Amino acid sequence: MVNIKKNTALVAAFIITATTLTNVKAYAVTNGMTGNERNVLKQYQSNIDNTYNSFGDKKKTKVVNDYKNKVKKAQRFISRDTDENYGDYPTRSGVILVTRDSNTMGIHYGHAGIIWDASTTVESEPSGVERYPNTWKSRYNTIKGITVNSTTAEQDKEAADWCNNQVGKPYNWNFFNINTRDKFYCSQLVWAAYKDLYGMDIDPKKTIPSVIIPVDLPKQNTVDTIYAQWQAN
Repeated sequence: MVNIKKNTALVAAFIITATTLTNVKAYAVTNGMTGNERNVLKQYQSNIDNTYNSFGDKKKTKVVNDYKNKVKKAQRFISRDTDENYGDYPTRSGVILVTRDSNTMGIHYGHAGIIWDASTTVESEPSGVERYPNTWKSRYNTIKGITVNSTTAEQDKEAADWCNNQVGKPYNWNFFNINTRDKFYCSQLVWAAYKDLYGMDIDPKKTIPSVIIPVDLPKQNTVDTIYAQWQAN
């Protein structure tokens, strides 16, 4: 039986409240990035903000049908199904979910996870890599479901299983250390699955060199967006 935390116990990844922000910064200093690396993050702040803002731009978001889902027809391009959403909320194993509705240390990184099965996601939060209910549709306001465009549905499932095998590992506070497999931050986890299994860099155009930023992922040519949601705050 999969051990899934109740919704009431969820702590959304990368969401740091004002009361805990100081402690989180201190933890990152002692357990993660060097002073030089933290300065690099500050230098790229405007680029990060631009990526964050473009994530929510409806006019620049192209959404296609999940052509790897054999239940659906192979129609590529679709229109909105409501005023705020494009496409069907994904449940297929291996679909990557990304939101901009969270931040870490006051920076607009966002959050990413991967669907393991129809009702379960695998995500890395400050508490480590864990399984959660696939409730992003109600958990966040602005989200995108993306799929790597050069893989099959079977390969995506293997990537989700790879992430599931990392459950129990701690959070990686050094965002520059993307090659470690002893610990993970959220977007590093899904990136590492495709890197290790298939040799793919699904985030080739990084906003910050050597850092996998969640909101970077949907803008890459390596992926297609199969679901997009914008809800009023």
